[in-house]
Amino acid sequence: DFIQSHDLTVDANYQNVVAQIDVDEYIEYLVSEIYGGNDDWPHNNVKMWKSKKNGGRWRWMLYDTDQSYDINWGRAEDKANYDKLGKCLSEKGKNGDTWSNVMLRNMMKNTSFRNELANRFADRMNREFLPANINHLIDSLRNNIKKEMQYHVYIWGGGDDGSVMKNFAKERPANMRNHLRKHFEVGDDVVLTLDNSD
Repeated sequence: DFIQSHDLTVDANYQNVVAQIDVDEYIEYLVSEIYGGNDDWPHNNVKMWKSKKNGGRWRWMLYDTDQSYDINWGRAEDKANYDKLGKCLSEKGKNGDTWSNVMLRNMMKNTSFRNELANRFADRMNREFLPANINHLIDSLRNNIKKEMQYHVYIWGGGDDGSVMKNFAKERPANMRNHLRKHFEVGDDVVLTLDNSD
């Protein structure tokens, strides 16, 4: 209620939110869900927790991401070019609800939060979400569960060799950059070369 009823451009109000939730972890959570294009979120599959110790702040758990990286249904909402960020910033959620996007929409009114979210997207896209890193992770996980996949396919169908997810990983960066430009009103990419010649 506080996030919806108070102006988060006012620093005192934003600091009240920061005292209640772990904003850094919330941003990590958002970046992972949005970048992966999880179509079964944020209207569903949201879990939060906090320590009962004094000063515990709310944190989010990433789970049930089987509708990410185009691995589930192959619908337009699952594709690498789908603007999940735009959907999360719209007034209405996936099923026409208004509650699932209200927190992010209001947090985005705060310049500090907005800048940190944009920067975190860029950081993750330039490291962890690079297609080569994602492909390595897909291959590693697939090798770990290869023997069990036959049972999964027997019960649930499917059986993708990872190529659909790898294709998403290849196509997502350019699309996500376009979405970030659109919603954060930032310019073109800049190539920066650092020389550490100590």
